Amino acid sequence: MAMFRYSGDIGSRPPMGTKSDRQGSDRAVYCNICLDSWDSETEVEIHRSTAHKSELMDLLRDSSKNVCKICVKPNDDKDRLVEHIKTWHLYSGADAVRVEREIFICDSCCAVFFNKRLLQAHILISHTNVNREKTFTECPKCLKPYRLKTIWYHFQGHNIQSVSCCKICMTKCKDRLDLLAHVDGHLKHLFCDICQYQSKSEAFFAKHLATRHRREQTASRRRARKWQPYFMPRASDYKARFQCDTASKGLQLELFADVELRVCVLCREICIGEDDALAHLENEHVEREQPQTVHTCICGETFSSKVLLKYHMFKNDHSNESNDTDVVYAIVLVPDEVEMTTSAT
Repeated sequence: MAMFRYSGDIGSRPPMGTKSDRQGSDRAVYCNICLDSWDSETEVEIHRSTAHKSELMDLLRDSSKNVCKICVKPNDDKDRLVEHIKTWHLYSGADAVRVEREIFICDSCCAVFFNKRLLQAHILISHTNVNREKTFTECPKCLKPYRLKTIWYHFQGHNIQSVSCCKICMTKCKDRLDLLAHVDGHLKHLFCDICQYQSKSEAFFAKHLATRHRREQTASRRRARKWQPYFMPRASDYKARFQCDTASKGLQLELFADVELRVCVLCREICIGEDDALAHLENEHVEREQPQTVHTCICGETFSSKVLLKYHMFKNDHSNESNDTDVVYAIVLVPDEVEMTTSAT
């Protein structure tokens, strides 16, 4: 692959040829709009974002195409788009309920990383005002310390800026199809952050989620609860834009807001829509309200237990005032209703 430092280097130089000129070449990668050929998929993505920006923006604005905002590829329907996002961008199965990789989320820009050292470098570079000449950070690939001032050029040596670079181990693959096969070789993070259950079998982990953490829709009376802080992205709206999918930038989940895909920051649950997110929050992360029983004496005083009620009756000799029936009226309060019960002493 021809080395470059900025996207303008690709946008300013001519392509390697056309599809007809380089027919049969193993190295040739073609632009699907103008059929110009390039040496790598990264060069094609930079070429499309500079030379065909208007065509891509028109495609993004067409809601009927179900276009992925990262790779700008249309899908048949919304379900296929969600499966595409889970497989290609979240490194999980098409039917995954939770992100099947360990993720690290930047609290400032909500970018998702699959490598902790890459997140640390991102925070130092993008969200701090430290001295870049004197501050060092660890390379996520070779694990050697480098100055922030030169770490970007060091990333170029590892091809971390490539669209076919694995975001977990920073290994450069031949193309994105080869990358998908490479990612499948990584051991999946099948760990339940709610009950600490862990498994090496995807079938056992899926069964655990289906039986122990089955999602139930919540009643409409509790829809006022604020659920947004527990999910990424936090914003409910999005802009029609696209982003070249590279490991160093992280995964911007706000690009998937049009399909209402959100990830729980507490357990990596994948939720589609507001109702789905609220149901997950209520069922898994909110302490359930226990019914509270209040016992009321015939004199009007209330107690939280029968023992206190009986002691009060014995001390004040209320048993004689109940016409020797020894019946005490108690009010039982539950979240939705109030019912009158009786208890004999």
